[in-house]
Amino acid sequence: DGRVDEQVAAETSVRRAVHRPSADLDAAAAAGARLLTPEHPEWPAQAFAAFDFSGEPQLAPPLALWVRGPARLDELCGHAVAVVGARAATSYGAHVAGELGSGLADRGCTVVSGAAIGIDGAAHRGALGVDGPTVAVLACGVDRAYPASHQLLLERIAASGLVVSEYPPGGVPGRHRFLVRNRLIAGLAAGTVVVEAGLRSGAQRTASDALSLGLTVMAVPGPVTSAMSAGCHRLVRDGALLVTRSDEVLEAVAPI
Repeated sequence: DGRVDEQVAAETSVRRAVHRPSADLDAAAAAGARLLTPEHPEWPAQAFAAFDFSGEPQLAPPLALWVRGPARLDELCGHAVAVVGARAATSYGAHVAGELGSGLADRGCTVVSGAAIGIDGAAHRGALGVDGPTVAVLACGVDRAYPASHQLLLERIAASGLVVSEYPPGGVPGRHRFLVRNRLIAGLAAGTVVVEAGLRSGAQRTASDALSLGLTVMAVPGPVTSAMSAGCHRLVRDGALLVTRSDEVLEAVAPI
């Protein structure tokens, strides 16, 4: 109808005739999830304010969010740090991510990540290990366990924190959805820590989105011989703050 550009219209034309709000809401209710819109008192308006000033078309704020869990999204985002990194994490990276997750959560800081295998999962488990708050942002419906091996982890997160997605219940993960999802991980937090990442990775994209949103970007150093730390070292060379423990992360996002 002229209100969206041609690229967006082309990508969404297949779903244009799909209109199933009642079915989506019923499926959400069955999964113990709820729908948040910008008018909802739980909407993290303060966190999403950065989207309005980014000027980047790919950093548009979400129209609505499906959330599963007992916590309030606006309250968790008030004190949050994103911890992200490689799926093919080394034992060193997984250990550091777990330590950061537990250290941040132990101080009342919400750990935001994507529930992926590797660094994401280690960060979530670190937070859960100290009964701390954590938020998993998915690239599929909140009623789906993706990856399947993290079904129990996602259930644990939903029991005390939140599982969040832009996509309605039943939504399947797609490659482009992970890239879209990454901006939410960055936007829900005051800063993003990259623990391990290759030179080209989703974690690098999350860091780039955080930078575009005017948020703090941090990176953990690793062995110079490790390909999984090459992305972190490049981030530091480009101006990211080098951090090695949770106290340094909290110092960097002190205004929260």
